[in-house]
Amino acid sequence: MQLQSVPVTPVPITQVLQQKTVAASASSSSNPSGLRAAHFGASQQPSYPAWLATDGDGTYIAKGKPEAQTQLNKFVQQMNAEGKLGLILTTGRGREYYQHARTLQEVPEAPDFYILGDGRYIYRGKPPNQGTLDADWEQKLANYNEPKALQIFADASKELGLDFQAFLDAFPQNIPLEYFRPADGQVSRYVHITPETIQSQYGSVDHFLSQTKEKLEAMVKKAGIEATVLALAYEEPDYYIFRIKPTLATKEDSLEFLMEKLGLNPDEVIIAGDNYNDLGMLQRARRAILSGNKPSLQGLREEVTQSFQQRLQEKAASRLYRTDQHLEDTSILNGLKHHLSQMQLLG
Repeated sequence: MQLQSVPVTPVPITQVLQQKTVAASASSSSNPSGLRAAHFGASQQPSYPAWLATDGDGTYIAKGKPEAQTQLNKFVQQMNAEGKLGLILTTGRGREYYQHARTLQEVPEAPDFYILGDGRYIYRGKPPNQGTLDADWEQKLANYNEPKALQIFADASKELGLDFQAFLDAFPQNIPLEYFRPADGQVSRYVHITPETIQSQYGSVDHFLSQTKEKLEAMVKKAGIEATVLALAYEEPDYYIFRIKPTLATKEDSLEFLMEKLGLNPDEVIIAGDNYNDLGMLQRARRAILSGNKPSLQGLREEVTQSFQQRLQEKAASRLYRTDQHLEDTSILNGLKHHLSQMQLLG
């Protein structure tokens, strides 16, 4: 890819993500955020010889390791300013998450793009069209209807005998909402249910989640909206999360859409992740950083490794950087340098 110098004037993320205007190209049902949407072609995009598309919490953001975080931010921002590395931050979190992370200096001032809500929204982080949604992506998700999704949860509370609650003050006070509240454009509710109730009525947590998910899916189908139901057991005991989100709104599909729009060669994109909601991205990657060493995620590491071996064969070992195999790693910085060196972008 031809290197093109892109003049950038960073704008704080709190300003970028709080630009509330009337959506110009998407209906209120498909774009409930209220942010302005804009169409823009590849000629208007920044051009870099390499890109980092990274998950946020647990991958780019290394909790409890401020020195490592500062080093990573400094390196990424320097490479970005030199026109060598573009940055795409992708997460299942909402806008509050990145506003808070920016306050803590955990993420750069102005990445090139944000993908929030596990693929629900694609935001421009820099000029041109800074702080706007990608209108073409909004149009692809136009058949998702948030008011109908809200009504499904209201009906389900009556039909299933479960109290689906919004993430307001009732959620446990020790959980910071700015880190957990989902992005606009996907309807999430939580259920507080005791182990005794689960045991007596469902037999197990797995049965509770799967049965409730199946019933919600039937209601989604009946409502005629293009949506997927997610059922999650949260770390806080007795709290379970259910989400109704657009079917196409996944990290891998939104990233693939953005890569095609930017005209990127997959060999130029370094994809970083640490959990199962990153699996789709990592299985399509041709360069990747797999972060973390939790025993519970050993299966994920094996799946990603196998995917690279099958697709890239002899290149797999050098194209997949696993931080669990490098004990000195405290962030994705070494993995990023590994790939950039391979691409001859470091001296």
